[in-house]
Amino acid sequence: MATQDFHKKNNEKSKYFKNSASSSIKPITLVIGNELEYRVQRLMIYMGFYCRRAKPIYTVARLDQATDLDIFSLKWKEQFKRELSISECKSGSDRPLDRIFWLSGVKNFVKAQEAFLIRNSTKWNIKDFAKSCGIQVWDRQRIEELEKIYSIRNDDWPGLSDSSFFKNNLDEWNVTLKNNPNIWELFWTVSSEILFDEPFVIINYLMSQLRIISDQSRFDLKNSFFRFLVGESICQIAISTMIIAEQTFDLSGQDRIGFIKRGLKYGSLEPESAERILNSAYNLAQQTISHYTNNSLKVDKSLFEMSEPPGTEEIVDIVELIISNYPHSLKFIPFIDLFIMDQFVKVQPPKGYFKSIHSSIQNNSIFELCKGFLRKLEAAKACPNIIVETLTNRAELESPKGQVVSQEQSSMDIKTDVPQSPDLFTDEKKPML
Repeated sequence: MATQDFHKKNNEKSKYFKNSASSSIKPITLVIGNELEYRVQRLMIYMGFYCRRAKPIYTVARLDQATDLDIFSLKWKEQFKRELSISECKSGSDRPLDRIFWLSGVKNFVKAQEAFLIRNSTKWNIKDFAKSCGIQVWDRQRIEELEKIYSIRNDDWPGLSDSSFFKNNLDEWNVTLKNNPNIWELFWTVSSEILFDEPFVIINYLMSQLRIISDQSRFDLKNSFFRFLVGESICQIAISTMIIAEQTFDLSGQDRIGFIKRGLKYGSLEPESAERILNSAYNLAQQTISHYTNNSLKVDKSLFEMSEPPGTEEIVDIVELIISNYPHSLKFIPFIDLFIMDQFVKVQPPKGYFKSIHSSIQNNSIFELCKGFLRKLEAAKACPNIIVETLTNRAELESPKGQVVSQEQSSMDIKTDVPQSPDLFTDEKKPML
């Protein structure tokens, strides 16, 4: 009877946790977002940012959506210092002072260095007040002036700033989401990540998901939505490795290796705490089995031990590549993002965006760093070979100077021998593209 009661209670608990988990992953229907947001996103891309639109901010376990960011922009400066910028785009006649106070609070929550309110027009005194709150107000006229400064043509829509791409694929994406609820968790994860405060957790999760998606027998990469999931996951792994490079920039090579391996193995837990938790779990399992079976069966202790996750050595090598190619690697994130989104996700012919946006790059280091990064992910079985082939085959079409990249140039510009060491604008029901 005791055994039956035990199993009954556990079945009830399992149902509760199963229902709780599934309730936090809601059905998804995508819609097209505001054209002004795409335009501001394009400007930020030309300013050298990795940029995403419509990033939702949730409470714990995505139980409720608190708000969203119209524009989320990220880049690195000297000494691996992150610069995070957020923007709120309002094309109608809203109440600017309310928006200014709201945006000031959101800026503080996400720890952004800059925050912009984009409006049709704003009085000078309101702009002055906004500055005292740490907010810059840009009118449409200012956007147009900056577009001229950066020589942005009306038909230039690099990366995910291209609203026509989403409009053309919206139906296919919604059908794919409806028919594949098993990918909702990954979709929500990559669409809502803004803080990147757990880079090791992000890497482990996304690499495990990429190993599944990279199996083309289960996921058809001819489908643009699956390509987007793969591309966005890879971009967020790249961001996480940049954050690790930022955290370990001042460490020796050996200390850096130890830091990365410990982080990938234990996450944010201290190793001693993790071992105590696992030992307690082992002892509890041993006692539970003995109590209910009246038998002193021994549980395999290895089931309660932490091991290095797959791909650890490759992540160590990627971080070393980033640091050894400093300061060129400061452009790594916006560069790999543009390549993946244009060449792999959108499958469009090169349009010279690399040359226009990254004209200050004087050699091929970033281009080769991207190839090194993707090859390491491929070695860890977390990147489809087609992405590496695409970058390699189109190297001569999109070098930073618009010139052919020879193997001799590549080997001179980057250190590759290192030690072994939707865009989504969402309310609760309808994310926007």
